Amino acid sequence: MIYLLGLFNIYNNDWYYAIRVTASYVVFLIPFLITFVKLEERYFKKFLQAVVLVGVIYSLFLIYQILSIGYNGDFYKTKELMGSNRYGFVFVFGFFVLLFDQKIRYVIKVTSLTLLLIGLTLTFSRASIVAFGAAAMIFVIFNFKNLNIKYIIGAIAFGLVVVIVFRETIIGQIADFFGQYLLSYSKYNLTDSRSSEGYRLYVFGQIFDYVMKHPLFGSNYAGLYLLYDEYRDVGASAHNQYTDILLRTGFVGFSVFLLILTKMLKFYWRNYAGVFYGLIGIVVYGLFHETFKLAHGSFIFAMLLSHYLYCVEPKRKIVWETPQQN
Repeated sequence: MIYLLGLFNIYNNDWYYAIRVTASYVVFLIPFLITFVKLEERYFKKFLQAVVLVGVIYSLFLIYQILSIGYNGDFYKTKELMGSNRYGFVFVFGFFVLLFDQKIRYVIKVTSLTLLLIGLTLTFSRASIVAFGAAAMIFVIFNFKNLNIKYIIGAIAFGLVVVIVFRETIIGQIADFFGQYLLSYSKYNLTDSRSSEGYRLYVFGQIFDYVMKHPLFGSNYAGLYLLYDEYRDVGASAHNQYTDILLRTGFVGFSVFLLILTKMLKFYWRNYAGVFYGLIGIVVYGLFHETFKLAHGSFIFAMLLSHYLYCVEPKRKIVWETPQQN
């Protein structure tokens, strides 16, 4: 409906506008189309195992990459060489899924959890750290009495080994990340649109201004680069999953999305604790970057939604009625 209501804008613009809006609509719709496939329990568990496995493999790749680069004392240069940091929420999700998996051997589990944390840190993303911290805090609050001391001791012991072995490479970069970047509030500049924080506020302002003028359906799936000439050639990102949906679908689509997300959180809270805390991490991460809009995030969202719908779908029993005989 939102797309069809935007056909008038498409008609009044050029072919480039029409193609990009239609493409955005299709990409937006794909994870919802996957929900027509029922994700049964055994396949859902395979999906969760796949997320953890991919996270561990990617973490090993990042460790190899940082060892190849070496510690040169220049955090920003290393961050640039390491590439994209938009994989952090996958590490967060995989960590909590694995944490609640009771079938994996202790040594493998602790090793994998540590590798996921190292990979998380090597994204050099403040959003990743904040998302993990928020999910971990909620986890500790609800599970304080049930924390398994052997996992804590195992993680600390394995972490000490990592510190000793990689103190000149990985640990040096991580220390710079916290000292020079994450905890250095003097580097934050909210008024300069050229800074990371200032640019986000600038973009948020543009989004809210546009939505206030088109509150119901927003831009009908048009992105910032189609709405503002300054982004026409360079592109633009909302840097926020929720403002991106708000811009493209207005308050109508945004409300529906929040309703779906709330129902999913409620379901997984009751049935899959690991998925719930991992999803909380993704929700928090979405405040700083797109999540479900990205290919890997869209896939995770589609699988979670498909499984949720499969589990809560009411089992209707067909009753054949015969006419009463006189």
